[in-house]
Amino acid sequence: MASTWCKNMSFPEPQIIESHILAALLTYEPHTEYAPYMGADGRVYFKVYGAFQETIDRLYAGESAPLLEFMANLKKLRDIIFTMKFDKKFHRVKAQRFG
Repeated sequence: MASTWCKNMSFPEPQIIESHILAALLTYEPHTEYAPYMGADGRVYFKVYGAFQETIDRLYAGESAPLLEFMANLKKLRDIIFTMKFDKKFHRVKAQRFG
């Protein structure tokens, strides 16, 4: 299910992005839906559901965003990354969507 800000513009497949970009997306649009994904290279990426190009454009246009909120989002995502990489129990749990 796509976030309310992108109801009319959703991609059929989720887009895979890195944690720092998702942290910025969450800073601008807190209800963005995402799920962690372990890549073949052993790195953790995030599948983002729905369209988010407008939000990325806001980011690269230099629109200001609260730094503390960005840092909190990045910390939350890094917690997910470390859990996926180092907690063996996590791999037995079905992937969960956040947002």
